[in-house]
Amino acid sequence: MKPEEIHSYYDIPENARAMCSLLMRAHPGWTVWRQSANGMCHIPLWCARRVSWPDHKPPFVSGNAGLLNTAMTMMDTGSVIA
Repeated sequence: MKPEEIHSYYDIPENARAMCSLLMRAHPGWTVWRQSANGMCHIPLWCARRVSWPDHKPPFVSGNAGLLNTAMTMMDTGSVIA
């Protein structure tokens, strides 16, 4: 699939929700959502944050759900400290 086809696929709310659910099942203790494109960013972003993080701590953000999954895995295994 081309990048624009992937973005269009996840523009369908059910598909975005399914990916968020998949990532949250794979990474218990995380909340995942897809943020729509806005004036500052021309592509929608995948966002994730640990439930235990304080409100002022920013989420991990990626334009690609697979890369977000990798970052979350690295956090879960202790390879990276946020």
